[in-house]
Amino acid sequence: MNYPMCQLCGQSTSPIKNGACETCIEEYDTIRNYIEQHPSANMMEISYATKISIKRINQFVDKGKFILVQKEE
Repeated sequence: MNYPMCQLCGQSTSPIKNGACETCIEEYDTIRNYIEQHPSANMMEISYATKISIKRINQFVDKGKFILVQKEE
């Protein structure tokens, strides 16, 4: 059986919701919730707190799910 491919990670898996697999949806929600609670967190802090790799967070950024913002000094 052919499953659709996740638009975020490229895995062929089921179920797919809005083009994303369950794993990607869960990781996205985890990152989003952390950022909502800690809006000034940097990528390293987000990765450490959520246990989601910086590489994976960058994949979400590359797909336009999150936008990087420079902190003002």
